[in-house]
Amino acid sequence: METMDETMLGARNTRGEWTPNQRVEYAPLMVWPPRPVALLRWLFGYPGYVLPFNLLYALVAIAAWFVATPSRATMASFGVGWIAMVLVRNAVVLIAWYGLFHVHLYVRRAQDTRFKYNGRWPAVQSDRFTFGRQIRENVFWTLASGLPIWTAWEVVTLWLFANGHIPWLEWAAHPVWFVVLMVLIPCIESCTSMRSIA
Repeated sequence: METMDETMLGARNTRGEWTPNQRVEYAPLMVWPPRPVALLRWLFGYPGYVLPFNLLYALVAIAAWFVATPSRATMASFGVGWIAMVLVRNAVVLIAWYGLFHVHLYVRRAQDTRFKYNGRWPAVQSDRFTFGRQIRENVFWTLASGLPIWTAWEVVTLWLFANGHIPWLEWAAHPVWFVVLMVLIPCIESCTSMRSIA
């Protein structure tokens, strides 16, 4: 497997911190005058907007929806069973996703320090962390804080959908709107990114 050379894309300062050579650019979707070829390459090229990660995110979301999301009738009233199911599903996705990245980048150190902004590895033991180790603290706060907040927002949203307080868009009834919304997602994401880097 070929590895990218970080020196072609950035440099390390005297403290060992890596900085890219170029500033973050706006997606071709948001530049004027329009550049249709660049837009198509950005959307469908590899690596690009769709491939590989956004396609992977979509497949995980579709699998989670069809395999591990309760029925609309079940979600119409709050219940411990279906809420626990959503919580466990989210925990499995979270642990699998970040666990794979952690094992690849920090346990196996497969990328070594290439493209790491801080070239040093986290200390094995440190009094700065609640449980003596950064990984333990990260796992604890992710599972004790991030996961329940994420699940609570999702549960409330699903309950609102199931009770008709938010429109429920079904593929069979509205295939055109599904496609339109999928095409608009890059626009929404790019607009949000523009505000964060502007």
